Order: sequence, then C-alpha cells, then structure tokens
Amino acid sequence: MGIRRVCFVFFVMLQFSEYVQASFYDANPSGWVWYMDDVQNKHKNRIVTPDNARQYLVSMGRKMERYEAAAIINPTASNIDRVMHWRKKILILAKSYADAYQQYIWSHPKDDFNLQVAQRSDAIVAVSDDLTHDQDVALKELSRTFAIIYVFRGDCKFCKKFSPYLSRFQQQYGFNVIAYSLDGRPSPFFTSWVHDRYFLLRHGIHPVAVPAVYLVDPKKNKIITVGYGLMNLLDLKLRIMTLLKIPMKKGAMTLVDGT
Repeated sequence: MGIRRVCFVFFVMLQFSEYVQASFYDANPSGWVWYMDDVQNKHKNRIVTPDNARQYLVSMGRKMERYEAAAIINPTASNIDRVMHWRKKILILAKSYADAYQQYIWSHPKDDFNLQVAQRSDAIVAVSDDLTHDQDVALKELSRTFAIIYVFRGDCKFCKKFSPYLSRFQQQYGFNVIAYSLDGRPSPFFTSWVHDRYFLLRHGIHPVAVPAVYLVDPKKNKIITVGYGLMNLLDLKLRIMTLLKIPMKKGAMTLVDGT
C-alpha cells in the first residue's frame, strides 16, 4: 500500500511538472525571454491632474529617499529590490515626459533651441561664413569708438603667446592698442609701449593677472574688462561681441518668412 501511494504521488508531480513546463514555454517569447512589467500600464491608468501633479511627484521623491536611506543603512536584498522597483517607476515616468517633450519639439521648430542656436557641427559650419562676416563688420565698426589697453610683462610666457594674437586682431580690425609693460620690458609685437607707473591708476585699472585686456571708450571715459590670461583670436572676438551686446546670427534654420 505504501509503495502504491508513493508511485501515485510521483506520477501526479510528474504530470504537474510537464504541465508547468509546457505552459511556460508556450508563452514564448514573453514567458521566458523577458518578463513584462505592468508598472507603465498602471501609471497610464492613474489620473493625475495639474492641481495634484506637484504633490504626486513630491510624494514619489520622498518615498524614494526613504527607501534609499533604508537600503544604505541596511543593505538587504529586499531593501535594494524595493529601491530598484521604485526607481524604475520614476524612470518610466521621466521617459514618458521626455518622449512627449521630444515629439513636441520636432513639430514646433520655433521652440527648438538647437535650431535657434546652432549646436550640431554641420549646422555650425553652415552658419560660420555668415557669422564671420557679421563679426568682421561689427568689430571694424567698434574700432572707431573703442580702443584696447593691453597690460603685459616682458617675462610672462603667456603674454608672449598672446601678443601675436592681439597684434593680428589689431591689424585685422583697426583697433588702437595701448600696450603697458608692468616690468618695463618690451614686447616685439608692440614697440610703442607705456611704462608710466601712474598710467593704470589714472584709468582705474588694477590688473590681477597678465596678460590683461580692456576696452576703452575715450569719449565716455568707460573701461570694460575683456579678460585675463591667455586667449586666442576667437576668444577675443566673442568676448568683445558679448560684452558690447552685439547681436549675431547663430540660427540653424531659416523661417519661411525670411527672418
């Protein structure tokens, strides 16, 4: 009797095992290649109005903080699993917003910052010629109003690198450059330099480092600090254009009305 009972139990277990295996593999692929989480579907069914949206997000953040704090203090598998589960819910919510935001931008080009200010390398190349022309015209016009005070030291290695850049800038745009040597040593690129110890004080200039570059409007007695340290030609041009708030065309799109 005992042997029959054991055989019967074994037969039932065998049939159940075959049924589980068949149902498991019949669910291919979702049953055994991956599992489908219904977190996203649950979120879609949740109704969140603009009035309680902020409260909803705050509550999610507070839960996440509590769960992570608990996992840090007591890093058990269950605590970490709870953190990962809640983080997944937040990421799904963020992805849903990011996807909708991106789709909106694609269909509303006037709101796309990447089209208003070129970001892609090919877009930057496409506008570079117009941008360079606009810069050249604006800087040549500015040279009629502004002069440049350049403070350097003859033993400064950065000044020796920067001086030829500033000399090229002067020749290209016509700025009058007043060079001042702090140590009384000359610069091969600025032979007419000043070493009057009171010159900078009279103009209210107190350089904290060299090379130092200043824009000067003699008529208004206005001095603007362009910058300290080594700069290249592009740095110099962009800083002056920015400081004087000169508009530049940077867009990566052309509107149908021609603007």
